[in-house]
Amino acid sequence: MGQVHTMLAPSPLPSAEEWAIHDYEGFEGASLSKYASFETVCALAEFIGGHGRLGAKVWP
Repeated sequence: MGQVHTMLAPSPLPSAEEWAIHDYEGFEGASLSKYASFETVCALAEFIGGHGRLGAKVWP
């Protein structure tokens, strides 16, 4: 999360704090909100890493 704050710090918008996910490559079609938390994205990536395409299909 610290890296995100570092990336957003020089933003011309005061108090920039939002991000969005626009590239889902490698998530095998799993449903993922573009505003998902880093914790959710990491958990999903780990789950897919362990269970492959089938894991992406059963992810809640």
